[in-house]
Amino acid sequence: MSMNTIDSTVNRLSNTDAKTPKLVPVKWVKEGWGVRTITEVDEATVDVVDDQWAACESKLQADYLVAQWAQFLVRWEQIVAPSNFLAQ
Repeated sequence: MSMNTIDSTVNRLSNTDAKTPKLVPVKWVKEGWGVRTITEVDEATVDVVDDQWAACESKLQADYLVAQWAQFLVRWEQIVAPSNFLAQ
């Protein structure tokens, strides 16, 4: 699976929509990519590699983005790995 994020005129217009709350400033990701590779190793094992990149305005924003990506991976793992699988 792969994903690309690019900026465009339509994207900039939607990000300045009047519906967006002005009380909480939003930092939009304007460029980046993500690639997830799933390889079947054997009948009971898969190898998952998740690579992502995004342009960040500060170290704080980069750290926050890494934490969000890690949370996404944990949620994804909980969906694909049934709880009874962990008990075996």
